[in-house]
Amino acid sequence: MSPHRQPMAVMDRPNPFAALFQEITEIAQAALRRSAYFELRDVTCDFRGGVLTLRGRLPSYHLKQLAQTAVAEVPGVVEVDNRVEVATQRPAPGPVRDEQREMVAAH
Repeated sequence: MSPHRQPMAVMDRPNPFAALFQEITEIAQAALRRSAYFELRDVTCDFRGGVLTLRGRLPSYHLKQLAQTAVAEVPGVVEVDNRVEVATQRPAPGPVRDEQREMVAAH
């Protein structure tokens, strides 16, 4: 047997830490839900072996950092892998922008 392959019986066993990982994930999600920043409630968490991964989209880098700070002290979390995307809204092109320019020029 190759040194990189595990016997099938080992691979089929359930992860003995799955319940603990799920509990830590839920604690992190609760920390985000308790935040005064409503946007953080849409960030999702996944915990595996000491690393808590954050995913989702937020409108600013400030909120991304707040999400990381909110979960950093959760017991069991050694590292936070912050994969939250920052998606700023840009003004719509075309007529809306032209109207905005006309309003600014009028003042």
